[in-house]
Amino acid sequence: MNLNYTKHYYDPFEKLDHKWQQAIATGNLTISQVAKLSGFSRQHIYNLISKGKITAKMLDGKSIIPCKAFVRWFSSQPVTTDTPLGYASYSLEGMMNLTGMTRSWILIFVERYSISSYYCGVYRRFNKQEAEKAWNQEWFKYAKWISAEDAIDRFNITLTLFYTMVAQHSVSIKHSDGKTLYSKKDIEKELKWRMNHEQSFY
Repeated sequence: MNLNYTKHYYDPFEKLDHKWQQAIATGNLTISQVAKLSGFSRQHIYNLISKGKITAKMLDGKSIIPCKAFVRWFSSQPVTTDTPLGYASYSLEGMMNLTGMTRSWILIFVERYSISSYYCGVYRRFNKQEAEKAWNQEWFKYAKWISAEDAIDRFNITLTLFYTMVAQHSVSIKHSDGKTLYSKKDIEKELKWRMNHEQSFY
């Protein structure tokens, strides 16, 4: 199906099997087809239609979604699961949400880790599993607030030493989404001071 209505458009349907190709040749998709192609439930699709998030129209008394409208919506989703269109993925916006980093940083990041990607419509989508694995290796470098478990693991210190620093008010604390987090900068500063004064980490 020719959906090249804009320059640099990539047709996500090309990789589908003959059965799907026949359905798509009509130019429209049923709610059930959209649910299967997107990985979302039928109820979720209906809710999106009612909110105007996906363009739909009536045909023979049934709601149908033009293929172009589906691609426009699906390709911009921050995160998707495995679907017939491709592997679980993040959009560029989804990657920014995951990392908290800028668009330009993300593009360098995905190149550095050779994260797989595919195009859907005019948007590029990044392999979710590979992206999360790569970010797991990088996030600590940029983190400002970390959990007690991360502090103990990443700085290779004991639980006793960590809570001693906290009890001495050497480490700032904040609460977010029901979790207690600690200032990474304060921890680094306190550990550096202790090293300089030859105090044992244990």
